[in-house]
Amino acid sequence: MKAFFLSLSTLLCFAAYTQQEITWDFSYNQEKEQVEMKASLAPGWHVYSTDLGGIAGPIPTEFAFEENDHVAIEGKVEEPQPKTEFDPNFEETVKYFDQQVTFAQRVNVKKNTSLKGGVVYMVCNDTMCLPPVEEKFEITLKK
Repeated sequence: MKAFFLSLSTLLCFAAYTQQEITWDFSYNQEKEQVEMKASLAPGWHVYSTDLGGIAGPIPTEFAFEENDHVAIEGKVEEPQPKTEFDPNFEETVKYFDQQVTFAQRVNVKKNTSLKGGVVYMVCNDTMCLPPVEEKFEITLKK
């Protein structure tokens, strides 16, 4: 029984630890006709670009949107220019964001609706990476 509670407390501590390193805010910018996915990172932590060029190593940030007859997804998720540097842990040049980054997805809203989706991402600091996480979201879109 002690082992069960020790395992449970370790898992809960790890889950709480993971949630503190990055927070997401999902919104719809009606003027720009785009869904905005804003990540805010704790000091020393970073999240990876959506395009890592197929390198072996970190998991790229990936967004997925559920099918919806009232909204058309246009093109790919856009991101600002990432930082690029050699990471000795992966022995690869990686593209990443620290502090804060806003990813954007252009959409064509045909009728007021909500858009459901998810983001899979991995956060790392200079010494460790946390396992990939999937976070789901739902955004209200207005015509």
